[in-house]
Amino acid sequence: RVVDVVATASRNAGLLELPSVLVECGKRDLVLLKICHEAGLREFVHEDGMLMAKTAMDFREKEVKWRMLREANGASLRRMFGMPFFDGIEEVFDREQALLLNLQAQRVNKYFEKNPAKKDEIVWYERLRFPEVFTVPVTLRVGKGDSHDQVLQFAEFIADQCKLLKVAGLAVTSPQAADSVDKLRDKMAQQLGIRDSRSLSTHIVYNETNFEESSDVERLESLFQAGMGIRVASSALFAPIPDIKPAYEKRRYWD
Repeated sequence: RVVDVVATASRNAGLLELPSVLVECGKRDLVLLKICHEAGLREFVHEDGMLMAKTAMDFREKEVKWRMLREANGASLRRMFGMPFFDGIEEVFDREQALLLNLQAQRVNKYFEKNPAKKDEIVWYERLRFPEVFTVPVTLRVGKGDSHDQVLQFAEFIADQCKLLKVAGLAVTSPQAADSVDKLRDKMAQQLGIRDSRSLSTHIVYNETNFEESSDVERLESLFQAGMGIRVASSALFAPIPDIKPAYEKRRYWD
């Protein structure tokens, strides 16, 4: 099982805290999502922004972080305004997409400037602090054919042309591209003026097949030691679904 490989790699890496495991959820993954939550996982990415917001409201936990996958329309971004669970857009991959997201963020800001009373209609279980300017964190896709120069140029384009987007990290969609991603992360941090490159969220995308082919605990161990995480589909994370201890026992998923 994927969870066993991650648990072993985490222990070998000497981690005192849960490694960053980003769980990719589909529209009908609510049961698996709750199992992941019971197991101690707190980072999720969802393909449907509005459904994601509803699910986040059901959990009612600001510690649970949610990202939207690849794109977001104006309604979805408006729903994210001021919400502490919103962690940005995962896997932005080209300039057209970045410009569109920046335009949507502009529209959200203008909407609340013209309709400040609408902020009072935003429901959360505690008082919210609304940003003066709504900016959207984005992680950039690093695929099998993407060179470091291409990714760095894209990051520079966003910094120069998309002022309402903030480059927050990397989404490495090919395990083969993970071998040198730490160097890319360091270069990007230097380019963006970020002191600690580990503050750039970096996840390697794995699926069940990847783990069956390699079962390389050592590779995951080195990733975790370098401050990186993995992104997996919820269906691949538990295969088969194990018995999960009750949430009130507050056990970590490798206990």
